[in-house]
Amino acid sequence: MAASPKKLTAELVSLQTIWTHEDSGQPHNAFNDMIRFQDRWYVGLREAQKHHGGLEGMGSMRVISSADGESWTSAGHFVLPAGDLRDAKLSITPDGELMLNSAIQVYHPYPDLHRNYVWFSKEARLGAIP
Repeated sequence: MAASPKKLTAELVSLQTIWTHEDSGQPHNAFNDMIRFQDRWYVGLREAQKHHGGLEGMGSMRVISSADGESWTSAGHFVLPAGDLRDAKLSITPDGELMLNSAIQVYHPYPDLHRNYVWFSKEARLGAIP
């Protein structure tokens, strides 16, 4: 007989809100990803007026950063007027760059077209794009 697998348990150590509508002006902040890069924490997330974009609620990507996990500031904000940015994913490339990967649901001129957008930064200064 095979031995029973050891039961794993998890313990919630702490829970805190790190970014809210007071920070962004947007009531919907979600679909986040977190990574450690150059001795700082980075979180990528979607900001929007509501969960599903549509023409009246298209989302943007925000990257926030913290040295200590307590105090957070914006490290970049990305808006593409043609559509709804969604699903922030952060990673570090083999060349040592911070990479933000996002999907966009395009509304103009092709309804419901989906594409990927990627931004890179060696110094984690993501800035903003129009």
